[in-house]
Amino acid sequence: KFKLSASVTPSDATNQKIIWKSSDTKVATVNKNGVVEGLTPGKVEIIASVEGESVTAVCVVTVTEDATGIELNHINYRLGLGDKVTLKAKVLPEFASQNVKWVSSNPEVATVNSKGKVVGVSYGFTTITAITKDGTELEASCEIEVVKPVKRVTLDKGYLSMMTGESKKLKATISPKSATYGTIKWT
Repeated sequence: KFKLSASVTPSDATNQKIIWKSSDTKVATVNKNGVVEGLTPGKVEIIASVEGESVTAVCVVTVTEDATGIELNHINYRLGLGDKVTLKAKVLPEFASQNVKWVSSNPEVATVNSKGKVVGVSYGFTTITAITKDGTELEASCEIEVVKPVKRVTLDKGYLSMMTGESKKLKATISPKSATYGTIKWT
């Protein structure tokens, strides 16, 4: 339960009586004093209106339930030095609190802020973990590898003419040569 308060403007208005109403009394109720009680998971509008007037104010209330799971939009990710990626956590079920805490197992490799934004700081591996903050403590992780990415692939020929049954070899070069993963895949 929690209490909402409402005030009428102007403060010297003739009618000051507030009427409270819930848009869905199965989700939450509100009494004549503005005390809201959550009953089942969901979203509901608590409406304060001036008796006999069309003036209203609305508070959207989400009644949460215990978390049963947590998922991330990535389970592993390769990130360039200085590059960024935002991890998104989804706490299950739908009306569970979506508040999570983010932790990097090795902040010297990659840092993470309170919104899940990961920044590659130095080459290596780290695990970014999202932990539910409300109710049961659940977690989900993403393995981050900070790499020196390939910036360019070039071929030794831009055009090749061949006869049927003939074969020729192309040579590919990556740059920088010190890229973490420099294996060429041909298709």
